[in-house]
This record gives sequence, C-alpha cells and structure tokens, in this order.
Amino acid sequence: MNTEKVKPNKIERLKARLKPVDFLPKIESLDFDNLSEEDRFYLKNFGIYNHKLSPERFMLRLRITAGRIETEQLKEVALTAKRYNLSILITMRAQLELHGLGADNILKIWHEIESIGLTSWQ
Repeated sequence: MNTEKVKPNKIERLKARLKPVDFLPKIESLDFDNLSEEDRFYLKNFGIYNHKLSPERFMLRLRITAGRIETEQLKEVALTAKRYNLSILITMRAQLELHGLGADNILKIWHEIESIGLTSWQ
C-alpha cells in the first residue's frame, strides 16, 4: 500500500490559499498591463482570459445559460463588439467569446456585459 501524500499542483495550491470569489474585490485594482500568473488564474474564474505570451490582448467568455440569450442582450453584445472593434466567437458549448480586448478596456467591457444581465463568471 502506497501511503505517500500527493503534492497538490500549482492550481490546487492557489485555490487552497484564496477562493476565487475572494479574489473578486481585487479585480478593480489590478494592473492589467502587468498580470502575474496567479492573477491570470483567478481572472479565468470570472471569464477574463489572457496569455503571458500576448499580455496586451484579452478575451472575455460570456456564460449563456442553456445557450439561450434574449434578443436585446445579443444586440447589446454585438454593439459592444462593434464599438470596441472586437471579434465575437460562438463556442461549441453555445457560449460567446469577445476577442481583442485590451488592458485599457477589459474592465469597462466586463461591467457593460454585466449591466445587460449577462455574466462571465464560471
């Protein structure tokens, strides 16, 4: 019988140290031009993605419950994409992704999306 303890991986250690929901208040004060690997992990829980190889670009994944979205909400997402010159991608799981966001507008767009009753939270 093997009684060795399994060492938690980096992600599990981050989750144990701080619950993602407890990271929420920190989002407003982040420097999106200089995110740490830890920041990137926690932001994913709120649908905000970026890669350390292209830190100037962000993607926002919108959660569409059961793949159903109100017509007015979809129009607002399209207008937001047009206003900020973003690309919209429809995923295989009937979610929407906004691509091409920058450090200067990611939070503004995140708030705009939430103001129309959509969320990006996992």
